[in-house]
Order: sequence, then C-alpha cells, then structure tokens
Amino acid sequence: MLRRTPSSLGRLAAAALLSGCAGDAAPPTLDVTVDTVAGVLHVRNPAEAPAWVARETVRIGTTALLEGAPAPDEFGRVRAVVADEEGRVYVADATTAEVRVFGPDGAFERTIGSEGQGPGELTSAYAVGWVGDTLAVFDGGGARVNLYGPDGTYLDQIRTMNVSGGEWFVRIAPGGWIPTPTPQGGPLGRAHRARILGGVAGTDTLPVPRAPDGAPPSGILCRFSNAIAFYTIPFAPTLASAPDPNPPGAHAVAWTATYAVARLDVRGDTLRVVHRIVPTHPVSDAEWAAGMAEYEAREETHGNPGDCEPASVTRPDRKPPIHRLHFDHEGRLIVERNVADGTAYDLYDAQGRIRGTVPAPPHRDEVPPFFRNDHVYVVEVDSLDVPRVVGYRLVPADPD
Repeated sequence: MLRRTPSSLGRLAAAALLSGCAGDAAPPTLDVTVDTVAGVLHVRNPAEAPAWVARETVRIGTTALLEGAPAPDEFGRVRAVVADEEGRVYVADATTAEVRVFGPDGAFERTIGSEGQGPGELTSAYAVGWVGDTLAVFDGGGARVNLYGPDGTYLDQIRTMNVSGGEWFVRIAPGGWIPTPTPQGGPLGRAHRARILGGVAGTDTLPVPRAPDGAPPSGILCRFSNAIAFYTIPFAPTLASAPDPNPPGAHAVAWTATYAVARLDVRGDTLRVVHRIVPTHPVSDAEWAAGMAEYEAREETHGNPGDCEPASVTRPDRKPPIHRLHFDHEGRLIVERNVADGTAYDLYDAQGRIRGTVPAPPHRDEVPPFFRNDHVYVVEVDSLDVPRVVGYRLVPADPD
C-alpha cells in the first residue's frame, strides 16, 4: 500500500484537531501527525508521552476471609466491576451469583440479583456493563444476559450460549454489545454477538477481524478423554479487540506484535489507525514459568497428557508491545501495553492522540479493568488469593 509522508497539511490538520476539543486535547508540545491514506486517517503519536499517575480513591474488600456469614465486602470470585456516573461501584461475584453495589466511599448499598434460575435471578455473574442507565449482567451458567434498572429492578433478558469453567475474559461494551461465547473459539471466537439497545433485547452480528495469514499460534488446544482445554501461550502475538461505545457496534482491533490500532465501523471498515513506536522487553524466566504453569499441570488436572495442537511451544524472545485494548465510557481508546515489569495504560483522546501513559496498578489480569471519567477500577488479590476492588483516579504527574 502506498503511504504518504505526513505533510504540512497533515500537521495543520493535527493542529486543528488539537484545538477543537478543549479539555481533552493532547499537550501542544507533542509531535502528533495525521495523514490520510486511501481514505483512512493515520494518527502517528510520538515515542515520548506525558507521564500520568494512578491515585487510589476507593478500596473495597476484606483483608482476609472472615468466619461466620460473609460480609458484603467479602468476595469469592469477582468476574467484573463497573462504576456509574456518581462513582458507585458494581461488583459481579460469580460465587454468590449477584452484583453488589457500593458507594463512592466504598460503603455497601444494595445487592442486585440473587442465586437461581428464575426471572432476574443468576446462576453466575460473568460480566456486567452499562447500556445507557440499564445494567446488563451476563449470566454464563444461565445462558442469558439480564437487564436491570438503575435501582436494581429486573427488566428483561436475552438468551445466549452457556459458559462454564475457566476464567473467560468477557466484557459488555457501554453501547450494549457483548461477544456471544462459543465453545470453539472462546468469547471472541465468532462474529455473532448479543445486542442490547434502548433496553430492547435482541441479537445481531459484527464482522470479527482475523489474524494475519501465516501467524504463529497464540494458544494450545488439548483434547482429553473427558474434556477439551485451551491454554494461552504467554506473550505470543494475538488479535486484540475491544468494542467501541461510539458508535455502538464499532470496535478497535490490533495484531499485538505491532503498535497499530485500527478503529472499525459497524461494517468492519477501517476509519482510523492509531500508531506509536514503543520499546519491547524480553520475557523473563519467571514470567514464562507463571504463564505456562496451567499447561504444565494439565496431566495432573485431567489424568492424561491429551492430544495437543501444536505439539510443542516456542518461547517468544520478547513481549509484544500491546497486551489488550480497552475503551472508557466516553469512547476514548486505552492501549494496555507490555512493559518490563507488568503493563502500562496509554491513554488517548477521541481522535487517537495520546494524552499520557501511566503504569497499570496491581490487578488480576483475568478481570477486565473498567475506565470512566479518568478513573480505572481493577480487581487485585493478596497472597491468599483474596480479591479486593480498587479504584484509582488517573491524573497527569506533578511537574518537577
């Protein structure tokens, strides 16, 4: 594909974009360039970006499991966490099959849903998200998405496929899209998705991009006598995707080996590509061992070695630059980037210009972070695997 060198016209366009969104603009000192290739905007961000910091605002959860009846902030398996405009925190706990609501100060307020198979009840709570002011809760065991009003009143449901076992990385986009889980490829394996728009339950489809031809495997599929299991190859390049709330049904996608994020419309056409050059880092022995631990224990878990594809695994020399993609509730892109000792969040504005970068707070990787109003909410666990929900405000670092 022919590429044009960013011209003075492109720089003027970038300057015009920078001046068009006061309060959400990239710092004027950043050398962001914008050019158009075959009708697609390419936003090229500099390697250096403003440093931001994460300041803790709320911490919810006991420091250890207590005897007797569980306290409201004593969690079992937290699958998802979101927040509303006022800063209330909603925690989906798969163990108790309910969503617990806490105030901005961490005080318990109420519970949404209860264990069961009837209307408004849950057999599990795999994901939670907003559709306007409607709360959508994905019940993986019940093969449905339940819809609740702001006060927790049950409204409706949509049927989907059953999910059991494993730590699925499932999330509901603010626009009302949720990947429909499939046993063949996991939650992002097929184009069919559930849709919840305007409080009306239904289904629709989205085109799901595929990995490049000839790409190395990103996982290992093992068939046992009584089960099928999928194991992720640590730090192998893969296809990262995230639903975009603006407009509902759009999404972003990236091949993680390259820092180039394409924002696609509902038809799958590329509208904008966000670029940045960042350093890559070697995979340490400890990181590789931790990532392969479940695969190495497969014989102990299933009782036989199983038939696995591929039969052998090659350890990547370096981490891919991109780990995962996210959007905040305002539709701004967040690229979770691999760094030497974990991950960092690269924060972008609506036009794809970098606002800043911040080290990701300690968090459980299996639970997606939730971004809203320059806050991030994550789940962390202590040495006893006791989960807590922690909220942070993301702000520019203080000048020297």
